[in-house]
Amino acid sequence: MNIKPILRIFFVLLLTSPLVAVEQPNIVLIMADDLGYGDIEPFGNRQVETPHLTRLANQGTRLTQFYANAPVCSPTRAALLTGRYQQRTGVHAVYVGKLSRDEVTIAEKLGSLGYATGIFGKWHVRGHARSIKEFAEYRHDVPTTFGFDSFVGIMSGMIDGRSHYTERGYHDWWHNDVNTKEDGYATHLLAKHATDFVRQHADQPFFLYVPLTDIHFPWMTPEDEPYYAEGINNPPSAYPERKRGGQHHGTDRLLGVVHRMIHEVDVAVGQIVSAVEEAGLRDRTLIIFTSDNGGYSSYGNLNVGEISNMGGLRGQKHQVYEGGIRVPMIASMTGTIPESQTSDAVAMTADLFPTFVELAGGDVSGPNDPKPIDGVSLWSHLTTGKPLPERSLYWNDIQRWAMRDGDWKLVLTSPIADPELYDLASDQEESNDLSGTHPERVRFMLTQMNEWSKDVGTLKPFPMHTIGESQDAAYRKGVQLFIRKHAAGNVPDSLRDMTIQSSSIEGGLFQVQSGGELAALTPADATTPWSQARKLARQGFHKDETITPFRMWSNQQEPVAVFRKQVSTGDIIRIQKVCLLLQAEGVELDVYKPSPSWRDNDGETLYNGIVLPKVWPPDHLEPNGEPMPLPYLDAPPAVIPINVGRQLFVDDFLIEHTDLERKYHSTKKYAGNPVFVAETEVERKRRNCVYLGQGGLFWDADASLYKMFYTAGWRGPLAMATSKDLIHWVRPDLDGAGNNFLLPAGTVWQGVDTTVAGSDNAVWFDAEASDPMNRLRYLTCWMHHPGFSDSGSPTHSLTRSDGNHWMDCHPVDRLDRVSDYSSFFYNPFRRKWVHSIKVNTRLGRSRNYLETDEFLEGTKISDSVFWTAADRLDAPEPERTYPGESAQAQLYNLSAVAYESLMVGMHQIHRGPPNSVCQAGKFPKLCDLELGFSRDGFHWHRPDRSGFIRGSRTEGAWDRGYIHTTTGVFVVHEDQLVFPFCAFSGKGLEGEPDGMYNGAAIGLAMLRLDGFASLNAGKDEGTLLTRPVRFAGRDLHVNLDAPVGQLTVELLDRDRNLLATSEPISGDSTRLRIRWLDREDLSDFAGQPVRFRFKLSNGSLYSFWVSKESNSVNDSANDGGYRKNFETR
Repeated sequence: MNIKPILRIFFVLLLTSPLVAVEQPNIVLIMADDLGYGDIEPFGNRQVETPHLTRLANQGTRLTQFYANAPVCSPTRAALLTGRYQQRTGVHAVYVGKLSRDEVTIAEKLGSLGYATGIFGKWHVRGHARSIKEFAEYRHDVPTTFGFDSFVGIMSGMIDGRSHYTERGYHDWWHNDVNTKEDGYATHLLAKHATDFVRQHADQPFFLYVPLTDIHFPWMTPEDEPYYAEGINNPPSAYPERKRGGQHHGTDRLLGVVHRMIHEVDVAVGQIVSAVEEAGLRDRTLIIFTSDNGGYSSYGNLNVGEISNMGGLRGQKHQVYEGGIRVPMIASMTGTIPESQTSDAVAMTADLFPTFVELAGGDVSGPNDPKPIDGVSLWSHLTTGKPLPERSLYWNDIQRWAMRDGDWKLVLTSPIADPELYDLASDQEESNDLSGTHPERVRFMLTQMNEWSKDVGTLKPFPMHTIGESQDAAYRKGVQLFIRKHAAGNVPDSLRDMTIQSSSIEGGLFQVQSGGELAALTPADATTPWSQARKLARQGFHKDETITPFRMWSNQQEPVAVFRKQVSTGDIIRIQKVCLLLQAEGVELDVYKPSPSWRDNDGETLYNGIVLPKVWPPDHLEPNGEPMPLPYLDAPPAVIPINVGRQLFVDDFLIEHTDLERKYHSTKKYAGNPVFVAETEVERKRRNCVYLGQGGLFWDADASLYKMFYTAGWRGPLAMATSKDLIHWVRPDLDGAGNNFLLPAGTVWQGVDTTVAGSDNAVWFDAEASDPMNRLRYLTCWMHHPGFSDSGSPTHSLTRSDGNHWMDCHPVDRLDRVSDYSSFFYNPFRRKWVHSIKVNTRLGRSRNYLETDEFLEGTKISDSVFWTAADRLDAPEPERTYPGESAQAQLYNLSAVAYESLMVGMHQIHRGPPNSVCQAGKFPKLCDLELGFSRDGFHWHRPDRSGFIRGSRTEGAWDRGYIHTTTGVFVVHEDQLVFPFCAFSGKGLEGEPDGMYNGAAIGLAMLRLDGFASLNAGKDEGTLLTRPVRFAGRDLHVNLDAPVGQLTVELLDRDRNLLATSEPISGDSTRLRIRWLDREDLSDFAGQPVRFRFKLSNGSLYSFWVSKESNSVNDSANDGGYRKNFETR
């Protein structure tokens, strides 16, 4: 007879019976730091062996839907210690607030029940120490003042694991309230102290809390040299691959280091469990293992796919998607908790407090504990499988909210974001947003989240505008429209009782499931910013002339007209702000989320063989936080023409197969930076700035000069400087009075005459303009003056000029969602002007796209479509670099330029914090520049997020932050690509205060010609086989770095039969001609589908091209003031 189940039930009854006095069980809680959901073997990791955690899981139960109370450290720890939502305790986010003295901690509770209590690890429930004086105050808030008997560990959020110093040079290793030096790797020491505690208290019940410091940044092994040392203020922006001396690991080694740290966590768990077993306490000790929040996919300028393994979940630390808050959890108590079990019960960190108290025989809500406990005990569930009570879980990290109600998960990524809704039962990856099809569910959960927010006292109130009112399905007077509080006014008889298509005021994309009549209501005047009349007409809607324009709600400014269309099953309908869509009886629509294939496109054919769809630009993309789709890579042309420009290896567009290793390259900043600083009285008095944001820098072939168009001082005049070498700059006298101003300072709109400079601007120098008045194209902003809101001024204007005269000033539509820092560029491949429009979306700062044949046609921005935004691979600024919560990354700007055979886009990524934090701290915004590449001019491939040009983050440095690109992005100088950039120090002139917009200067960063990416081989030969290509030239050239290596090229037909073989070639040159063994050139194969096979050893291949002449000149489409081939300069 198997008596184990009977004994287990008997033991549980003993533990839960108030009538029987039994020996109180011990409790061990081990919490890893920043451990991803899938980082350990029991939760699916196959790259790291964690035998001790695997054994622990086999001896207990894995909870697969266990959540941290927050996506960051401090709040989760506060919830753990109190059993309450952290907002109630005063800890709202990392370094925002500290644990209130009024809270009853788990240590105090268990101590009152006779437990010895010890913590060995990371405390981290108080604010950040920004000075040595504040750091010394830590001794007043050590764990022993909150009920713990013993403490060894750290008070702050992170330390160097070897030296125990913080990034600010403070030694943070404590024995109780004494800062103590102790040699050794942090995790090793914490495990030792924990095991000592077990042995010392084997004869009494104990609570052992071990919040380990691994695997938190800085990532290091026990053998690494320390990063931080005494007195060294080495800010956390100095990421591992850039440490002083270059002694630490780069991204190539990073994953191995993280895996080693996971191993050290596993070893520590094994040592603690062994100590419990050796003391004979295993069958009466509850052991819990979990993490404080999710891990990192990327961190600062590091992006290696996934630093942590999130087990396929979306998001990372700092985010309220599953990857940021769902964590591994193992509960084990041999003989009591079933072994090798898995539970999908939904639980959270705050549940551990009541679980421990119940296990210890205490009362969770005693007469001396008037504060509500939000957690529920897991004990009965862990021991008998009893279901947990139904409840909703909530998350708030100041700017972000989430809620789980059953399998429904609601996410709000920012106060201005639209709600996202996911069904976790079928979509744990949170990839299918159902908010559009379940508006009532969204509204219900938003209302509940608002009530919760008020109950717990979130630091910032819940954004009520997201809730709106429930709307009736039938259109009649008084019904609520959209999710806003707009009540319908008088309704025309022919529209009454038509069904309102549920959607937000922003509109949506719909597919007809059952045909019939649709009616669309939009402002009647097609020239007004919010009218969708022209877009409706393009979709086949016809204006109903029998209905006089009317106002949809009482205070609507613009009367609406009615547009009608008979639709059929399968039709796609796009509705944008402001347009109300109505359905006649019998019509059925579903939200449409397309993923169109490009294999059957029948639109414009591009220079590289890509065929665009008829609907262009694409109007179905949404700000969903995912990287842009790349349809031309999914369906490349059968034969790729390579007649335009050098062919670069930035993606797999040209590649059929290769075993070469691709490497993306960053720029090298010029050692003599900055090359242009504030010198004139105007520049120095206007916050010590020369502002190239965006301005423009171009080559003027007629003058044989580089010309830079910049703002002299903050919000100052539009000025010009010239240079022959990009290093030495001259301010020419343009007005006879010694000034180099093209337009004087002024931020107030002056009407159709451009007489002042405005503020944020972009200048394009058109080298090929036949009309001198088209040499300069100018976009400027009029939003930066106090009276803008009530002025009737446009947000921007477009102007052309010869540098002396300014004419044809066209005001841009004024739209609420359009923001200041817009830009434009020319796409010579399609002969289109592209307007990159800054808008606000659920992802914060984002970009809309508008293309026009003529520059001045770019005023109708209501015709623009959503383009792109920062996505889940864009890392926010890491915590601790400024006070307050971590902010989501945003796309501050996107400028682009044609280079050879593709478009190069410079993405300005705003990593945080909010402007208010920068203003208070008097430091510049934290923006960096990252590259993208496009072969259709719209979809951006951004394979490398490691930082192309980054701010130093060093206080006092000229390039501390707020890094800007310029219109034109880069210029070609000799055999280099030169990237001008503007950076801010935040420093005023001597004797003047610092500020967010102070101290702007201009520097240069360099890259090898074609040097964005290379395909590399070591001593073993590697090969690259191209897809079928077609050329019109005769001579093959390569950009090759192989001085001690060798490259051989084979020409194959489409079926891979050999046609020609080259002579081996070595060398390091940006233009090497390939010579053939049995022929002079490749002219015999011009116009035929062929392939190239490159065989490389000990070298790097950057590009190839086939020229019509032996001098390597090709028909490239380079812009930046030299739209013709730069090699003819």
